[in-house]
Amino acid sequence: LTTDAFMPVSRTRPRSTVRALEQIHVSVAENARKVDSTALGFGLSEMQGIFNMQDQVDNKVGTNKEKFLRSLSSLDSLNESNSERTRLLENILQEKLSDGKSIMEEEITPTPRLLNPGLSSTFDEVASGKWKVVYAPHITTIAGLFGGNFDVEYNLFGGDERSIVSHAKYTFPIIGTGFLSVSGTYDSVDKTSSRVDFNKIWFKPIGPNKEDLEPYSSLEEVPDGKVKYAINEIGKSFFIDAVSIFPVSFLDENLIVFDFALLGTRICAIKQ
Repeated sequence: LTTDAFMPVSRTRPRSTVRALEQIHVSVAENARKVDSTALGFGLSEMQGIFNMQDQVDNKVGTNKEKFLRSLSSLDSLNESNSERTRLLENILQEKLSDGKSIMEEEITPTPRLLNPGLSSTFDEVASGKWKVVYAPHITTIAGLFGGNFDVEYNLFGGDERSIVSHAKYTFPIIGTGFLSVSGTYDSVDKTSSRVDFNKIWFKPIGPNKEDLEPYSSLEEVPDGKVKYAINEIGKSFFIDAVSIFPVSFLDENLIVFDFALLGTRICAIKQ
């Protein structure tokens, strides 16, 4: 409807009637532009997020990779673990590229991957940038036991030093919200494994006013004090080989899957 629809009426009806009809028209038009979030179960912002995620998935190649990504609720934050997502992730790792069939013997589009993902000559091509952890069953399980959640990111910087900074945002009852951060270097172990040597650790609690929601980017940014140095010294004692060497099960230009051998689980991260 447009206001032109009321023109014939204005010649035969009182102006008050026309104004009333116009108000009804405006009301109907406004309501037509709204989505009934109660009926759909989500609002416009959530719908836009779904469409954006759909666009990202459509740019990926490989049937098994596509199926796994479509199973996720988010491509930039940690997703809850379940058996279906774990199965779909395993399909990426175990698909038979030679004959174009998956372990389920379905016709698939093979998922391209970088060979020898543990070598620096391989991961140097794609490593630099921000990577967000999207699937890590051990993290979501542990967080769930205590009624909290984590959001984990890795910032990798190329060059000869191959430095890394990781921030894990936590939210838990009683202790509240904050960031636990570590930094160090990464390098190759062999064709299929890499290592991360963290040598600094710090944290930043977020106060009740939530005035600053960003982590300290480095240990040097943390205000001086005994707590700062104590946390760093204690934290470094946990950086042992058992939690430093990671077999890389899959790597391409925007997705990595590596094994956390200590707990017998996998971590999947997507480049942002």
